[in-house]
Amino acid sequence: LTEDERVKVASTEVHSDIIEVSPYTITYTDYESTDGGPTGPVTFQLPILYATWPMDKALPEGMEYVVEGEIAQAEPVATRMTRAASDYPYIQLMAYDNVLQRNVPLAYMDVRYNVTGSPYVLYYTTTDANGRFQLSLYSTTKPASISLDLHLSYSNTEDHWMITTDTSSASIFAAVSTYLSPTVMQGGTQTIVVPEGTRNANTIFRAATYFYRTQTDFPRYTMSRSLKIEASESYAGSKTGYFTGYTTNNPHILVYRSGTAFGTTLHELGHFTHYRGYEAGFLATAKRLLSESFASYLGWYLGEKYYKSFGWTPSYSGHNVTGNSNQKWNKDRHVPATPLSSDPGWYSPLFIDITDYYNQQQDYSTYLWDEFNGIQPYTIWYSIITQCSDWASCRPLIKRQLTSTQRYSEAAIEAYLANYDHWHSNYDN
Repeated sequence: LTEDERVKVASTEVHSDIIEVSPYTITYTDYESTDGGPTGPVTFQLPILYATWPMDKALPEGMEYVVEGEIAQAEPVATRMTRAASDYPYIQLMAYDNVLQRNVPLAYMDVRYNVTGSPYVLYYTTTDANGRFQLSLYSTTKPASISLDLHLSYSNTEDHWMITTDTSSASIFAAVSTYLSPTVMQGGTQTIVVPEGTRNANTIFRAATYFYRTQTDFPRYTMSRSLKIEASESYAGSKTGYFTGYTTNNPHILVYRSGTAFGTTLHELGHFTHYRGYEAGFLATAKRLLSESFASYLGWYLGEKYYKSFGWTPSYSGHNVTGNSNQKWNKDRHVPATPLSSDPGWYSPLFIDITDYYNQQQDYSTYLWDEFNGIQPYTIWYSIITQCSDWASCRPLIKRQLTSTQRYSEAAIEAYLANYDHWHSNYDN
């Protein structure tokens, strides 16, 4: 039967009577059809050889036919065609977050899956903002429980980035299998907690996805080829990651295994943003005060915004949940001889301090007196970072923004900026 005919057969009432028979046709009365069915007599042209036919529908007396087999597990066509889409089961992908100490959604993750035991068909989908995706129609047509094999991709082809191992040029993926119970098959949700593994892959993925799919405070630059984010299994002490920019090849990011992988990923994406948005300025800041201070700002601002969206609040004002706040910086923080082995002074709270509402000197007497707040990311990016290439050209832009608020005296602004004048003169050379 054609698809249209199968629908018509399924929607007729069981007690419909045969009113006309010819060698290869059959006509039913159907004045009491279900919703969406025919409203008058329906004639079907019967196949000569065989047909899949609902056994509750009568065939003409005298017609020779043989039942070759009963399809016991197939869901009735009528049920399948009228079942509400909201009844199809969901899969929710979750991952553990060490800051919140609970599971959070793996949002916007590309998923490939197939149903074990059914004809091998691959389905492709993407999780939503809550980490959920709905199984396809075909996967929900069996009343019994089923098993799913899932392939999770740690990349995004639309935004041109991918998470790889240290030396690979291919995206990391995870293979997960799950068993769907009959209860879930009736329209429930099956939650899968995806293991973090040894590379912080889930954490890095959540940070990159938040940057490209959720936040709107900073531009979201892409490359013609995928930005490579290497997820390392190695610890590197206080060094948690780095960004490398090339003039002829694609830049890439490496994130070491650490407890601040989320903030580190955002920090390095801050470098990438600076590099792509104002390459000349990024390459000119050879001493790195501006580039590291801006990357720290982006990592701090977006990291805390992400966690606050889950109801998180810092345990105290200077809480450094992202590893980016740099609140213990002071004007005599020097650049060590081996920068990668310690915490050089170019990681400053220069832009954080003019946005946040925390004065670190109230807790740490040797640190900056910070009475400034309220300068927003848009202003810091478009009115400062993209307009300067070193401390000399950046300083007057910061002063202009603080002065324009009309909330701070020139003496207070100069006293704040003097800390960076001192550091620049003594260490940034």
